[in-house]
Amino acid sequence: MSLFKKFAIAATMIAPLLVAGCGTPVTALCPDTGPGIGQSSYSQIFNDSAGPQKICIVKASDLQAEGHYAMKDGSVIIEGNVPAGARISVNDGKLFVNGDVGDAARLSAKVPEDYSRYTVLVPMFTGKTTILMPQVRTRFDDYTHKDDTTPAVTISGDVAPHARLSSNHGIAIGGEQGADVRIDHTRDAGYATVQTGA
Repeated sequence: MSLFKKFAIAATMIAPLLVAGCGTPVTALCPDTGPGIGQSSYSQIFNDSAGPQKICIVKASDLQAEGHYAMKDGSVIIEGNVPAGARISVNDGKLFVNGDVGDAARLSAKVPEDYSRYTVLVPMFTGKTTILMPQVRTRFDDYTHKDDTTPAVTISGDVAPHARLSSNHGIAIGGEQGADVRIDHTRDAGYATVQTGA
């Protein structure tokens, strides 16, 4: 058997594994450039101690069942019901669903957990001379603040069976929770709370 035939047989056997590993492509939510879905807006928070936070508003009718969606930096508001099997992940922000979550959907949101501290030199006038005094300032990154106890994932409606919710900053469910719903949260007990309205 020639080397070419051996390579062709090996490629034929490996191709299905490679295709299976690719999965569904990820659609960007409110990207700065390129294709995606959602409408961006900006909001100032923490009384000017943080930069503007991107808020992405998505109509649930734009989401596909079994579709994968991701927001790189900012928070997402889903207006309507999340379809079955949809995957939505938010990095450095929060996720709000104004509706229900479908069967086997996966929702995750992660807020930043560190603060950016930096030192600046501030001029101080002392009569005839000016001296520079070091001063430490904290830049809050998006929603990060030690006193922020608002959950990172908030769902106003029901969560269908087999859904998976994950967060590092708490989860709130306004309606009922179906069977076998998996909830993961990793922040300390003060933040890693699951609130249900039912």
